[in-house]
Order: sequence, then structure tokens, then C-alpha cells
Amino acid sequence: MTGVMMRGGDDGALLLAAGHAYNEWLADTGRVTVCRIGDRVVYSGAFDEVTTMAAVWQLPLVLLAEVTHLPRRAAEYGMPGVEVDGDDVDAVDCCVQAAVRRAGAGGGPTLVHSRPSVAPVLVEQSLAHRLGDRGGAVADAELLV
Repeated sequence: MTGVMMRGGDDGALLLAAGHAYNEWLADTGRVTVCRIGDRVVYSGAFDEVTTMAAVWQLPLVLLAEVTHLPRRAAEYGMPGVEVDGDDVDAVDCCVQAAVRRAGAGGGPTLVHSRPSVAPVLVEQSLAHRLGDRGGAVADAELLV
């Protein structure tokens, strides 16, 4: 099974991933789209629209949310949600692979929440810069050591 992996700091990649997953679903290819997203995307209108559409149509879409404060929101959209230690690469891989197998078999979307335990302020700062927020978060010097 092949597909596409997308990554973006804003909702652009999420919308493209949804469109790609929709195309794969229409063509009944069995391929799965995986999209990594961050905090700001999770709290956007695009996230609500994409997750609702993905759940209703059972799109082959896996959302890997690498965020610092994601509530367990998957159930709100009628899709399974999995939480995993974001610092354990093997655990993240295992969860994403299981979600990909599920989606590829027609089981629909999954929201995988990869909880980072290191330097959450740095994650926020990089997202702020990526989105053009000139007043973005600033990490304390001790967090950078």
C-alpha cells in the first residue's frame, strides 16, 4: 500500500490531505493519506470541517497531531483517537501503522495524538514563526540547554 505523507504548520496541508484522501476514497485505491498537524491547526475551522467530512465518508486519512495540549477530540467527530508518547519513535510508528492498516481496510480516519514531553515551548515557537506570527512565543534560555 502506498500513499502520501503531508506536513504543514497551517491548515493548508490538512486541506490538501483531505482532498487527497477523498480522491483515493472515490477511486477505491486502498491507499491512505497521513498528515502531521500542530496546535493551531487543531483549533481551526478547517480541522472541524476535515474531521467531520472524514468521519462521515470514512476517508482513508490518518491525522498525526504533534501538539502540546490536544484534548481527546476524536470522539467528537465519530472517529477513533489514540494517544502515544511522542518521544517513543517505535510507539508512534506502531500507532500510525495500525491506523494506516485500519484506514486502508475501509475503517475510516483515525486521530493519533503524539504527546511530546520535551520542550513544548519550542514547538509553539516554531509554529508561530511558520505562521508568520511576529510576536510568537519565546523560549526561556534554560529550556534551550
